[in-house]
Amino acid sequence: LIKCLRRDPRVVVLDEPTSVLTPAESEALFTTLRDIVAREAKAVALVSHKLAEVMHATDVVTIMRQGHVVEHRPIGDTTTADLARAMVGRDVSLRGEAAALGAIDVIESTEPVASSSTGPVVLRIRDVTVRRDGVPRLDALDLTLHAGEILGVAGVEGNGQRELGDLLSSLLTVETGSVEVDGTVVRPGRAGAMAAAGIAVIPEDRHDSGCVLSMSVAQNL
Repeated sequence: LIKCLRRDPRVVVLDEPTSVLTPAESEALFTTLRDIVAREAKAVALVSHKLAEVMHATDVVTIMRQGHVVEHRPIGDTTTADLARAMVGRDVSLRGEAAALGAIDVIESTEPVASSSTGPVVLRIRDVTVRRDGVPRLDALDLTLHAGEILGVAGVEGNGQRELGDLLSSLLTVETGSVEVDGTVVRPGRAGAMAAAGIAVIPEDRHDSGCVLSMSVAQNL
């Protein structure tokens, strides 16, 4: 963003600029952009699938579907429900669909929900430290996951989430610590060890680490 703005462009096109930003950082970005637009008579085109973001940050909205413009109007003359309908070509009534389009907030309460699980421990990560280029990417990490439980890991991109996925994909060796699956220690970094223990990982970037692009679909399967 800084490199782009230093060139003093008349028009700035932002393609999903908040994908790696926190809500507070996103708010600061749009506040800055609005100030620049008003003060310097610049123009900004924001590409985003987050309808709440579009409603908050834009003056005019255009919806494209299958390569055609299907909606173009001032933001004050529309609603998130209208935009969602234009995006998919029908009414969006299912909660999951509306959440995926950013038309509703999936978090209704900030109060923590107590786990109802009393199942056995199926995954335990103990005091795991992983370094890349001499920098700790996982630093004395401890995680415990029980059967019947959903464990959430939250954070801005680049704070160890990918390394955690790589650790559970047998792609990383550890400096300290251990990984246990169903009470059995599994050796990190040993090819196939985690999969053999019953762990399946869906990677964040399927092109980078989910398939081999030079091979056919059959070979990847």
